[in-house]
Amino acid sequence: MSTPTPNSPTETNSPTSNKRVGLIFAAVALLAVVAVVVVVVISTSGKKTPRSDRDQVAAASGTFIAALVARDTTRAVSVVCDADKKDVKDSIASLGPKSAETDSLIKASMISASQVTVSGSVARAKTQFETTYFRKVGGTWLICPSAEAEFPK
Repeated sequence: MSTPTPNSPTETNSPTSNKRVGLIFAAVALLAVVAVVVVVVISTSGKKTPRSDRDQVAAASGTFIAALVARDTTRAVSVVCDADKKDVKDSIASLGPKSAETDSLIKASMISASQVTVSGSVARAKTQFETTYFRKVGGTWLICPSAEAEFPK
């Protein structure tokens, strides 16, 4: 058995050999990263991240509150169920002129997902000031005061 000499073809620790191995590992790693990125892009394309019902209820409430502060009746009633649109429009009309005090009271009604209780297709959100009811209609949560009768006691 012969021992490899520093310049023999069987030398495994030569700079050229180490460089070649390093390039092969780098190429394999790059291909693996590209493959993962492609899989993630393909598997998530066109899909929305599903939000919990509680998050969706809180978002509907946020839209409503922002619309009230802006006195945008059209946007406010866009998140209200059909059965209650007229009553809600009348309530919005009774808010009166925009003022910092009124806006502060409106903003105090903002809810978070942790304040929401969902029961089937109805939900309830309790704050220190009021309880608001919601109904899921066509996959969308809407403010629906009349849903109170449907919410389990």
